[in-house]
Amino acid sequence: MFATIPLEPFPTLSTIAKLLRCTTIIVADNLVYNKRDKHNQVYIKPDMLLSLEVTGKKQLHELTLLNKDVFNRKFARSIEDHFQKSPYYSFFSDELITHVHSSEHYVDLCKSTLRWFIQTFQLPVKCIYASKQQHIFDLKEIIESRSELYFVEKTFLPYVQSLTKKDVHPFSLKVSTPENYYQELPQNLTFFQLLFDWGNYFPRVIQID
Repeated sequence: MFATIPLEPFPTLSTIAKLLRCTTIIVADNLVYNKRDKHNQVYIKPDMLLSLEVTGKKQLHELTLLNKDVFNRKFARSIEDHFQKSPYYSFFSDELITHVHSSEHYVDLCKSTLRWFIQTFQLPVKCIYASKQQHIFDLKEIIESRSELYFVEKTFLPYVQSLTKKDVHPFSLKVSTPENYYQELPQNLTFFQLLFDWGNYFPRVIQID
C-alpha cells in the first residue's frame, strides 16, 4: 500500500498516519514552493509556530535555508519551553535537536527528520522522492504494479485516477482519545505533541478513515 505526502520539515499528523499504514511513501519534493501552502512553517503546538526563512520560488528540494542559526536557537528553546515536563521529552529531544542543527538545506532537514522518525519507531516503510524519478511524479508504474488500495492526497486524486482503473481512496484521519484518558484530544495535534506526550504509544491516538 502506498501514499503521497509533501516534503515537510517535520512529519505532519497526516504523514504520520500514512507511515503507520503504508509500505511505500511517495514524497512530492518536486512541487514548486508556495508560501500559501506553508511549506516553511513548523508548528510546535497548534497555536505556536516557527517559520524557516528559505530562498525564493524554486522546487522544494532546491530550497536553501537562510538564517539557520537563529531558527536552531528558537527551535531548541521552544520545544524545551513547551515540552520539558512531557513524559517523553528526555527520550527524544537531544537526538531531534542534533538532526535539526546538522541540516543546512531544506531538503536535508525534511529527509533527516523523516528518516529519524521512521528509524526511531522502526516503521517498515520505504520513501521514494519524486525528484529522483525518471518521470517526475509519474505514479503510473507504481500504481499499476500493485493490487492494494491507495491513500492519496485530495490534491493528487484526479491525476492518480486518470492513470488507473483500480480503487483509489482519498485520505482522511481522526484523532481518537484513548479510553479513560483525562481530557479530549484535539484533532490538530502536532508532531511534537505526539512525540513528547505519547512516545511509543502515539499510534493509539491516530485512526485512518
